[in-house]
Amino acid sequence: MANSPVSMQSESDASVARSLTWRYAIALALVACLSTAAWLSLHLVVSEQTSTAAVVNVSGRQRMLSQRTALFANLLVNAPVAERPAIRDKLQAAIDL
Repeated sequence: MANSPVSMQSESDASVARSLTWRYAIALALVACLSTAAWLSLHLVVSEQTSTAAVVNVSGRQRMLSQRTALFANLLVNAPVAERPAIRDKLQAAIDL
């Protein structure tokens, strides 16, 4: 009775079920790996953008300060003598920053 058609059919069904179970397990494992890799990639991109934003912020502040220093230096050269002490104080404050 071990080789009966019903027995062979149930063994075939069990074999197909095992095969599908392994395929589903492999597919789920691949999806989990891809999801983890995507999360890590996103985390790295966000941290890189944060550090880039900090560099851009510092660069912008340095540019603003250099423009302010140039403006006050130019005003100091062309200003009347009476206005020079106030401009000199502003220039010194910009240089100190």
